[in-house]
Amino acid sequence: MNLISPRSIINTMGASLGALYNDADEGKSVIEILLMHHLGMNRIQLYSGDPNSIDESVMDRINSDFERLLLNEPIQYVTGKAWFAGMELFVGEGTLIPRPETEELVSWVVSEYSEFQNNIEIVDVGTGSGCIALALKKAMPDAVVVGVDFSEKALRIAYKNTKALNLDVDFVKCDILVENLPIPVRDRRIIVSNPPYVLESEKVSIADRVRLFEPESALFVPDDDPLLFYRRILEIKNIESFFFEINPLKSFGIVDSATHLHMKTEIRKDIFGKLRMLKIH
Repeated sequence: MNLISPRSIINTMGASLGALYNDADEGKSVIEILLMHHLGMNRIQLYSGDPNSIDESVMDRINSDFERLLLNEPIQYVTGKAWFAGMELFVGEGTLIPRPETEELVSWVVSEYSEFQNNIEIVDVGTGSGCIALALKKAMPDAVVVGVDFSEKALRIAYKNTKALNLDVDFVKCDILVENLPIPVRDRRIIVSNPPYVLESEKVSIADRVRLFEPESALFVPDDDPLLFYRRILEIKNIESFFFEINPLKSFGIVDSATHLHMKTEIRKDIFGKLRMLKIH
């Protein structure tokens, strides 16, 4: 049986993918993730273990997945997994891939409400994979946490995640644009949301890995009504605070909407220095 070296695969496939991404380091990193997925190794083991440890049957599966990567499919969809807030989550084409910026939104909510978790209910609007709701429940186990989404495909993945992580989060089918939220179970209710906010006109500047594979309904909004989700969510009554992830290009438009409703706002930058998070109360 011919055995193949992980290092040689990382070098050859990583170079090809790096050329596609125009980023050699990212190409290499993605192939490392692919090999860790198929070999059940961590990164250190890839480089310190048996130099010839990949047999032909495993190599066939790696090659098949590599072809998907060359078509710009995200590594998270290829492996079916993504990391968020220290949790390994199932993801699929019906869900947005969790981003590190969104972890900052979770941290903000936790910093403000962890001491009150015994009497709050948190609703994650547009929950997708459930990443925000699950991270909040993990950090605040005594809070009631609910995730809502209109997509049954996304909710199936969210249910799968809550079972795998053994976290008590309720997921409910709800189209926030036309339906009301479930009846609250606690007096103090907050909403957290990372709604669609990328303008249709921004599609041309979006990487193929995002534009071609991630669900459009979770990404894009019409240029002529970019704040429709924020506007609708802000109409919901008896909410103590709203925490949003936002499009930096439209941050002040959302602030204006809140100001007209006589609400206070606080805006923060993400790790990349962009206006990305907004609290309204």
